[in-house]
Amino acid sequence: MKTVQWTTAVFLGVLATFVVAATAAGDERGPTDGPSKYARMGHSEHGEAFDEGPRQRPWRMEGIGKTHFPITTSVPEVQEWFDQGHTLFHSFWDREAERAFRWCLKLDPECAMAYWGLYRSTDDDKRAAAFLREASKRKDKVSERERMYIEAWEARTKAGYELVYTQEVFEAQKPFLRKLERIMLKYPDDLEAKALYALANLFSYATGSKSAGNRYGNELILQEVLRIQPDHPGAHHYRIHNWDGPEAAAALDSIAAYPRIVPSFAHAPHMAGHGYSALGMWHEAAIHQDTSTRVGRQYMRQRMVFPFNHWSYAHDINYLGNSLEQLGMVEAAIDGARQLLAAPQDPKYNNPGGPGEVFDQGLAALVRVLVKFERWEEILKPGEIPFRSK
Repeated sequence: MKTVQWTTAVFLGVLATFVVAATAAGDERGPTDGPSKYARMGHSEHGEAFDEGPRQRPWRMEGIGKTHFPITTSVPEVQEWFDQGHTLFHSFWDREAERAFRWCLKLDPECAMAYWGLYRSTDDDKRAAAFLREASKRKDKVSERERMYIEAWEARTKAGYELVYTQEVFEAQKPFLRKLERIMLKYPDDLEAKALYALANLFSYATGSKSAGNRYGNELILQEVLRIQPDHPGAHHYRIHNWDGPEAAAALDSIAAYPRIVPSFAHAPHMAGHGYSALGMWHEAAIHQDTSTRVGRQYMRQRMVFPFNHWSYAHDINYLGNSLEQLGMVEAAIDGARQLLAAPQDPKYNNPGGPGEVFDQGLAALVRVLVKFERWEEILKPGEIPFRSK
């Protein structure tokens, strides 16, 4: 018998054979189908909807505020992770919310509300639809209250999943709002229904208006939540959005409270900076926007997250630059813009020549400050402003 010599060439040949066989045996599976013996390398065994997003386990997070949303689950620990994901959602920390909801499914694969949470945590139409389908399959196994939530978001999907609403989309989504109203009427003690209803009203854009609904009505609903739970992170966050602009003083108490309640996520001091900017309090705005960038950098360092996977980072530096400009701190504003332009590019979504959130915000910030302060030599210098080729 001859002895096989495991040279590098032999090993690579065997590996290539295995990869080819695995790829050839690839199958089409839904999000909850069992693992395939030959799952495509780099892809989730649970279906295409899980191919993107965070794929490592979550950790217990402090400094994000507290909310409670009771759900049906066969594993008691799932409630803790669901509450974490839901609380993160109130601060628009969708990536980490998704991580928590994924772990809920790791512990309890039949948890309908974990799929509902995943739907809310993605802005990708295809993934969102896949997650909601799985929640709908299981809605007969949960409480009536949970089923009403799932059916409300089913109505939202039928109306069309859009990030920036037109008047037509808002009109089509009225059944979604009506279903949320029914939850509030049937379960008057459900604070989360009230907070989510205010959010739904808040971001139902119509003809460019920040709030298609009644802002005073939103205020009364959110004040009711805060009367019962004074530190509710979503209620404070949504009040700042609700009055963002010339009427920001109406939410000055929430502007001060929100970053105190949620010190671990950059969006909280960022939103305080929004409010102070609207009031012309530029020193306070700059301090809070600077805080938001520091909190964001700490998170990215600790969790090895790139700027393109932390949506708040570019947004925060862009707004910080605007506040610095108001204070005449031109060089600091230019430096922030160039930091964004120098950030690593997402090879799929943020590559040079294509749309890219981090790069584009950096470009916008740089052009804004150079034009505002008439830095004509820099503007006219070839290559100083890295415009895209297309």
